[in-house]
Amino acid sequence: MRRYRYVSIIVILIVFMYGLSILHRVIPMYDNNTYVREDPHLSVTFEWETFIDDEHIIGQECVMDESHNLYVMGNRLNSSENSYDMILMKFDSSGNIIWNQTWGGVLDDHAYALDINTTSSLLYIVGETVSYGTNGSSDAFLLSYNFTGVLKNNITWGGDEWDAAFSVTSASNCIYVAGSSNSLSSSQDIFVIKYNSSYSLQWNKTYGTSEPDIGYGMTVNKTSGDVILTGITTVLGDKQAILIKLDSNNGDQLWNKTWGGTSSEEGRSVLISPSDEIVMLANTRSYGSGSTDIALVTFNSTGGFQWQRTWGGTDIDAGYKILYDSYFNLFLIGYTESFGSGKDACIVKYSDSGDYQWYRTRIDTFEDVAYGGCLDENDDIYITGKSGTRLFITKYNRFPDEFILFHDATDPDVDGNFTVSWTESLGAINYTLYHSDAPIVLVNSSIEKIVEGNTNRTIDLNNIQEGTHYYIAVAFNEYGNINSNIVNITVQYPPSEFILSHDADLPDKDGIVNFTWSSSQGADRYNLYLNFSLYKDNITDTSYTVYNLNTNDYIVTVRAINNAGQRTSNEVVVIVRRSPSPFSLTTDATIPDTDGSFELIWTKSLYTQYYILYNSSTFITHINTSVSVLLNFTPSLDLPTYRYSLYGLNNGTYFYQIIAFNNNGNFTSVCVQIIVSIPPPPPPEHEPEHFPYGSLITVITFIVLFTLLIILYKIRKK
Repeated sequence: MRRYRYVSIIVILIVFMYGLSILHRVIPMYDNNTYVREDPHLSVTFEWETFIDDEHIIGQECVMDESHNLYVMGNRLNSSENSYDMILMKFDSSGNIIWNQTWGGVLDDHAYALDINTTSSLLYIVGETVSYGTNGSSDAFLLSYNFTGVLKNNITWGGDEWDAAFSVTSASNCIYVAGSSNSLSSSQDIFVIKYNSSYSLQWNKTYGTSEPDIGYGMTVNKTSGDVILTGITTVLGDKQAILIKLDSNNGDQLWNKTWGGTSSEEGRSVLISPSDEIVMLANTRSYGSGSTDIALVTFNSTGGFQWQRTWGGTDIDAGYKILYDSYFNLFLIGYTESFGSGKDACIVKYSDSGDYQWYRTRIDTFEDVAYGGCLDENDDIYITGKSGTRLFITKYNRFPDEFILFHDATDPDVDGNFTVSWTESLGAINYTLYHSDAPIVLVNSSIEKIVEGNTNRTIDLNNIQEGTHYYIAVAFNEYGNINSNIVNITVQYPPSEFILSHDADLPDKDGIVNFTWSSSQGADRYNLYLNFSLYKDNITDTSYTVYNLNTNDYIVTVRAINNAGQRTSNEVVVIVRRSPSPFSLTTDATIPDTDGSFELIWTKSLYTQYYILYNSSTFITHINTSVSVLLNFTPSLDLPTYRYSLYGLNNGTYFYQIIAFNNNGNFTSVCVQIIVSIPPPPPPEHEPEHFPYGSLITVITFIVLFTLLIILYKIRKK
């Protein structure tokens, strides 16, 4: 019976523990403040980037010394051995490589964490080695290098099972190593090892449950010396983030806290704020917006939960490293599949009170992940990781982000009133807008400062004078400033009002009109319009003469033009009533005319309705009673010349003149003089006397015929 009683107690305890687990899953113990990204926000500005083009190389972590040299640690595939080795590289402040060192054997050796001791000028690297592990297993290793790349020490630690170090921290001339071990317990447990500056083991501790536990991130409280550790703990198959506080003197656990919900979580990185708050970077599947989100969780120094934030979208978003700057702004480094162009390395910023600030993705054609990062004394951010199969190091400065200056002015602007605006430069505190009448090369005292300390990113400008104006905005924050693009705006007012006039008579009878107008300020050219149709364009003077206007009524305007627009003058009306045009009168008579017959010939007079031909015996100066009308002629055909013939004129002097008439007037030709002088007929000529043989023959012929008739009569009478 006693045996059954013990069995019952054990069953009850198991059920009780399982119930607590279910309760913990159903009722989360923590505030869940989730940020779901709505718009992309950028603040840090890309400065430079370096790639290591060897295939299959990954950047895991980076640190910086006091001379601004950057040390990057990662893993590189040794193609000759077909295994991975640790690689350590030193770069100058511009991203140029100074040296590199590799460490490893014929099997896989991976490095996961890097720390720097600027006092001793040493670098500490931890990871796992199979090449130098116990009995072919994986052991944790600790390497130290000086700043010239010389290996100073290497230590392996572990047993016959899998052991790996994922975090290293140096503090107070001691070195702390954390990771996970299968060799020291029946299950995978978290381990922490402390070495002194001579690499002598001070203590080593393991922490965990009967299920897998891993230590990923670690820091040391500079004030108390306590060690803060984060990672994963597993209870009844439920993976949760764990936070452990250790006494640095002996490694004893002071307290531990778990954080999580109904799914799985992992703690990846941890730091301590100046106010002694513990800030943990975790990845969560229980909270947030997607399959995995980045979590930011804070606790007080005794392990009391403060607040939590999550960042991410509907896809996988994960963080690996947390940093803080001189203002204790928090930077979460990892990758996002929810935002960007696929799988992109990202930086997410929060204030020390948990207010979301911005995020930035590193865009590449390959999938890229950031595993580590650091900040320099200027709070510039360096991240490293992999892009495809290449290692990258990217530097972002903390200057205000790039931004775009724009305006709503037309081209050209026609009234001198417009608004200059610019997009937000995230990270900027305020802005200054500058102006110059000449192209801007440098922002200095030679250009005009329009406004300083602007925060609403828009300026209304009014009554700006004509000319080309150049503008540039500068964004400022506590780290520096950045210039916008330069915009230029040409202000040109439309031509001013002006007056049109002319010299035409009323009515105008010759069709020649000179139009003049006052100068229109700002006009480049003028166009002349007759009856609303363009007559002449691109006139550069302020007058123009029109010739040969036909009889008509004309509404005339002039339009002043420049690139900003145009202005139309007043309308003037010109009435043209053309009188007959000049023509010439000539004759084909000889001088003098000797037969009294000739033609008068005259050319066509435009606009003529009819002609009257006058003649006189005296030179015609006026048309009066002494002048006779010889012809009143209305042309039925439109010919270039007309003719009139005269015959049988006697000797004498004749004067002729033609006048062309229409309803608007007349035109008189020249007076043509023709002298007719017909010579008398010549006297008959006297021929010498001859014998009249013809008459004699005629008489003889008559006598013969008469005689024959008498003979014939007598014969008949007989």
